[in-house]
Amino acid sequence: MPPPSSSISSRAWALGSGFPSGKSYLGSTTIGGGYHEVNIQNLMNVLAYGMEPAEAAVQPRIRKKWPTFNPLRQPYGGPGEYTLEILEAVRDMGMDIEPTPMGSPASFGGVWVGVRVDPVTRIKQGARTPGTGAIIGN
Repeated sequence: MPPPSSSISSRAWALGSGFPSGKSYLGSTTIGGGYHEVNIQNLMNVLAYGMEPAEAAVQPRIRKKWPTFNPLRQPYGGPGEYTLEILEAVRDMGMDIEPTPMGSPASFGGVWVGVRVDPVTRIKQGARTPGTGAIIGN
């Protein structure tokens, strides 16, 4: 079953039709300027890498590069953020990225909330990303 067509409700829908049991497996939503980037990264952590929502929520995530002519201002050093060394290595490989200390103006982020139904026990496991994840600035 495809997600609902409205832009608001399409951000949050239960995945289930693609699984053999046909039972719902995960519901999630994201708010903030970088909601697409944050949601996809967390969905991949749960669906592709088998993480529980609490584990997926604290993984480092890339923010939205907007406006596109500015470098991606990616914070480092806080919960759910990459280290300075990793960001510098990515920049050295050619990505237009500007590592910024936590608390400094950064590119758009987002807050992810997910609830997963354990396929064996059917117990619900939920979590959200730490902090606001949405520090913005010019």
